Amino acid sequence: MIVKKKLLIFVIIILLASSIQNVKGISSKIKAYSSNYNNIYNFKTSAIDNIVFVGDSLTKQFPLDIYFENMFVINNGKEEMTIEDLSNNLKELIYQYNPSSIILNIGLNDMKNGKTNNEIITGIQAIVNQIKKNRPNAKIYVESIQSVNSSINNVNNEKIKSINNSLQKEYKDYYIDINSYLDETMYTNNGINITEEGYATISAIIKMHLLHLKDNNNNIYNIKVKPSENIVFLGDSITHFYPLDYFYKNLPVVNSGKEGSKTIDVLNNLDSLVYQYNPSKVFLLIGINDIKNGLFSKNDVINNIQKIIDNIRKERPNAEIFIESIYPINTSQDKKINREAVETRSREEIILINRELKKLCNHNNITFIDIYHLLLDEEDLLKLDYTRDGVHLTNKAYVKVTSELLKYITK
Repeated sequence: MIVKKKLLIFVIIILLASSIQNVKGISSKIKAYSSNYNNIYNFKTSAIDNIVFVGDSLTKQFPLDIYFENMFVINNGKEEMTIEDLSNNLKELIYQYNPSSIILNIGLNDMKNGKTNNEIITGIQAIVNQIKKNRPNAKIYVESIQSVNSSINNVNNEKIKSINNSLQKEYKDYYIDINSYLDETMYTNNGINITEEGYATISAIIKMHLLHLKDNNNNIYNIKVKPSENIVFLGDSITHFYPLDYFYKNLPVVNSGKEGSKTIDVLNNLDSLVYQYNPSKVFLLIGINDIKNGLFSKNDVINNIQKIIDNIRKERPNAEIFIESIYPINTSQDKKINREAVETRSREEIILINRELKKLCNHNNITFIDIYHLLLDEEDLLKLDYTRDGVHLTNKAYVKVTSELLKYITK
């Protein structure tokens, strides 16, 4: 009996020891897991796939958790950071994360401190060279220095433009041009900080550079096409003029936009426009030409789009279809507005068709993407900065469109 009790006590001790060891093991795992959350935004980091954003206040205030969710991003932006500050702290700010990509935004504070153009350019080059030496596998992207909409000592936008031109020549595909797409509405009242809309635009531009897929055959825009999983942009001239080669670098996207296309044209040419590419996603933007001079009714547009959906689902059942709203037009008296182009189309008809398109998408369990309201000004017209003639878009507008569409391309 005593032996049995001793044996039982021994077994209990062994089990307790094992449990304690397991708790220690779990604790160490939790600790290791928690250590992955080590930057100011508490983003989860990876052993090798981290993307480090480093720079001054523009970077620090960048809400990466919103715009780069599901990516291993680290925000190491610091207020008033200079090139010298960054150069002296590369180990802490970059190397320890073993990043796959680095986004540099630096130089504005150096300009405020009276540094010359050459000092800023050579300082950035020195940092890039140091990083290449210590982290040779990391891709280094250099952002343009941000323009300002206010008066700051030693800072003027002509000087910024000159420096950015030099950076663009030096870093080519690894230069990220932010300035070309920021307008005055994307700055806060102080003329320096960036609004939510501005950061949405910046994030879209950065994602264009970060998203890479394998190369295959080229289509007419020299964009990489794959045997399957292609992303087809289908529509009229607004799609045709969409510079996909710039906005979706190395993604398997196909531009099937045709000038003057109407819904019936798309419906009758799905073989050449869609099926041959065996797409995984199709983005359809069509209808603005149908209502020109009242050529087709609202019901004609909706019925033809329903047939397009039905046919794609039948022939390419694995393709996910996205329907974009018809974009707004600008009917103002500005000199760049093409009167014939806008006066032959009805704003009211566009609004009515968009309402019906949303219902159509709900009925078909398809994603409706409301671009219309993203492009409006305070008078419910297509923003003047967003249009070339009242109907067609500027590159600045395409940035706005891209920032929205990327949500569906990358999901």
